[in-house]
Amino acid sequence: LLIIGHNPSLHRVAVGLIATGDLDAREQLRENLPTSGLVIIEFPFEDWRKLQPQAGRISHFVTPNLLKAATD
Repeated sequence: LLIIGHNPSLHRVAVGLIATGDLDAREQLRENLPTSGLVIIEFPFEDWRKLQPQAGRISHFVTPNLLKAATD
């Protein structure tokens, strides 16, 4: 599922769905989901009816600043 949206709602949804994963990425996401930011959340099930708050694991969090730093 790919969701493209606008803040502040998308930020709140992403933070609310994540319980585990890279601690640094989770902390950065809690601070801000910037314009053009990308969050990939993995869930341990295939049935979307099992979706609930804090059911996911952050697998990637990419921001424009991270991309810029990687190309400098």
